[in-house]
Amino acid sequence: MHIAVFHRPDAHTTGNYFRKALAEAHTVSFLSEDFALGKRAHNSFDLVKYVAQQAVDLVLCIDPICGFFPLGLESIPCPTAIYLIDVHRGLSERLKLALFFDAVCVAQHDYVEIVKDQGIENAFWLPLACDPDFHSSVQQVQEKRYEIGFVGHKGAGNGDRSKVLDILSSQFKLNDLNRWYSPEDIGVVYYLSHMVFNWSVNGDVNMREFEALCSGRLLLTNAIGNGLERLFTDREHLVVYRNVEELQSLVRYYLAHPEEREKIARAGRAEVLKKHTYRCRSAQILDTISCSEKISKSAAVRHWSAKQKWETYAQVFANLRQPLSAYRVAAHALGRSEVTLKLLLCVVTAGLRAINAQIPLTPNAIRSRIG
Repeated sequence: MHIAVFHRPDAHTTGNYFRKALAEAHTVSFLSEDFALGKRAHNSFDLVKYVAQQAVDLVLCIDPICGFFPLGLESIPCPTAIYLIDVHRGLSERLKLALFFDAVCVAQHDYVEIVKDQGIENAFWLPLACDPDFHSSVQQVQEKRYEIGFVGHKGAGNGDRSKVLDILSSQFKLNDLNRWYSPEDIGVVYYLSHMVFNWSVNGDVNMREFEALCSGRLLLTNAIGNGLERLFTDREHLVVYRNVEELQSLVRYYLAHPEEREKIARAGRAEVLKKHTYRCRSAQILDTISCSEKISKSAAVRHWSAKQKWETYAQVFANLRQPLSAYRVAAHALGRSEVTLKLLLCVVTAGLRAINAQIPLTPNAIRSRIG
């Protein structure tokens, strides 16, 4: 099977793990590998032609996408799928993206019905996962250095996660929270820790939960719901805390009870290796597509009028702050007498958002730059 994938080309992005897992059994093309291709997306890349020439069987988009979003998704004969991850932070933008795909996989359980309520019937829950090659340390270090390990964004100084990390740092030994860690570093940091701390933002079941469990260390995570209880059992695979005071008490308890701590850690690791690797998730995507006849060519945009299609593309590029890509959409529509006022407004919006990203003009942009 030939699978064409596009996503943000960063070291930490989830798409890298999916491509690695898919490549074990399939031919995988990375459409956004050449970042310059993403820059040229507004004027040169022909997805329809590429799919035909390369005999592509599936086009898969993995959140976040950054700069590359090709035209022609509604016209290709093969199935399309998207994996939406950060729906808990940028839902409206991701709902626009979902309209272009036959199958929509959603990382956060509580958002699946929200996606379906937008008329996207083929929405499925697909939690995040781990990659044992990265998240299990190969270094057999006998002595642990940290009482608590944490890898991720500490967050703004006045944010809940930042405040909790400051409290923990004042009482326990943690790794350096201010340095950048590569994917290869994650398993090492966790391996050197007695336990791993997680504070989910907006109730998301995040990558850290799976990665920490994969490392073989006890995971302490906040109580969030959102399907976490369907994936893991409290005190069997991980430990859930409900407030900062309970968190501090649990850290002290499990530091003083290593046998109990390691028993839970081993069970958590066994569970993620059995059910929650990116190899498992890749197989789930392919099974979902191959086992459902309803998915074939079911993307909403495939059945829309040309004017609706161009408007939605323009809205996507406005959200991505890509005025050149939005302009290309307008040029296509104009050449076919399908341009609308809404489309032209999206082009203007894309330009203003691109300027705002470089020279903060709105209160939110100014706060973000200062923060």
